[in-house]
Amino acid sequence: MHELTVNSGTGDALREISFHLDAGEILGLIGGAKAGKTALCRALVGLLEPPSRISDGKIFFENRDLAALDSTALAEVRNRGLTVIEEASADDLAAARTAAPRILAVASEVPAESLQQLMRLRDDAGTAIILAAREGRTIVPACDAIAVLCGGRLVERAPRDTWLTASRHPYSQALQADPAPDGAAAITGCPYRGPCPRVGAGCETADMRLQLVEPDHSTACVRWRDF
Repeated sequence: MHELTVNSGTGDALREISFHLDAGEILGLIGGAKAGKTALCRALVGLLEPPSRISDGKIFFENRDLAALDSTALAEVRNRGLTVIEEASADDLAAARTAAPRILAVASEVPAESLQQLMRLRDDAGTAIILAAREGRTIVPACDAIAVLCGGRLVERAPRDTWLTASRHPYSQALQADPAPDGAAAITGCPYRGPCPRVGAGCETADMRLQLVEPDHSTACVRWRDF
């Protein structure tokens, strides 16, 4: 996924989202209400509901840009290996395990007792899995990496253990401590700057593209070197 922007009809539900998903990787997608988790999962498999639409960016799968395909071509691609689950019921998760898709996006909280089922799917079929959650306490132990959404922006991505012990975005740190305030969609600057305890000069106009902290750890916080 590269520089993906999704417009909801009244504004951008997602802005300039970029990340890579490896075969067999379990990615935790964490963020509060209206962070963009469901929009991202739906966009990935071409199931956005009007008036929502991809307004910019690319989604690569099997060397094709899914964002450029029509509905018929997208349906064919989904049949070959892309699945989204809106509500993580036991029946839906069992069906996904039987189908063994190449990529599975679960757009709702997964009960703890169902995580083993998904991990077996990953182990048996090499399925890459995206698990969406509001705070992540349940899913984080099962994840290889964590991506944090806030106000439609990707604000941090890191391996699970790095995210737990050395996160470099205040919103990530708030999510790990207590129920965190939700960020607000922002045309410019950081969407978390309102409740952020570390807000400072530059946060209102910051370029929200991810910056490398380490080769496998990126943050959008312009002040990450200060903490």
